[in-house]
Amino acid sequence: IVNVSVTPVCQGSDTLQFTVNTTPVVFLGTDISLCDTDPVPTLDAGNPGATYQWYNGTTPIPGETSQFYQPLLAGTYSVVVNNGGSCVGTDEIIITILPQLQVNLPVDATICSTDPLPVLDSGVPNGTYVWFLNGTQLGLSTQAITTVGPGIYTVEVTSLSGCTGTDTYELTVVPAPVVSLGAD
Repeated sequence: IVNVSVTPVCQGSDTLQFTVNTTPVVFLGTDISLCDTDPVPTLDAGNPGATYQWYNGTTPIPGETSQFYQPLLAGTYSVVVNNGGSCVGTDEIIITILPQLQVNLPVDATICSTDPLPVLDSGVPNGTYVWFLNGTQLGLSTQAITTVGPGIYTVEVTSLSGCTGTDTYELTVVPAPVVSLGAD
């Protein structure tokens, strides 16, 4: 209420109503890295009832004007949220999609029983490793192992980013030939 008084005889009053729109708080989350087999999460701009415009980089995404957006690819996504008047909030998230983890054991081999046993290297540094021989866990957790005999070796690797990959290797060991030239 505003009261105005010029003289004791001349007085007036009026009521003014102000609406204060607060700036929308928008938080899309922290930047994320996903494995290529993981689902990309739906983004939520919050602030129900506001108006929205989603962007891929600096380009508006046509038709994407709702509270939620489902990205399909890696990229930098942002949203501008307006809850009335000139009050806008914005946030940005970077979604990185990592390629499938490539585990590279050597090609299958056949060796003689007198040959040294081969060393297998998963080819993925700084991961976690689980090695199997014929489906039985060996209890080894290193990037490379020395084989212990014939069979099918499998390694399951998890990278630091949480992506997984598997590869197998078959080792066949044949008896060394026996050469006998007879008595001299």
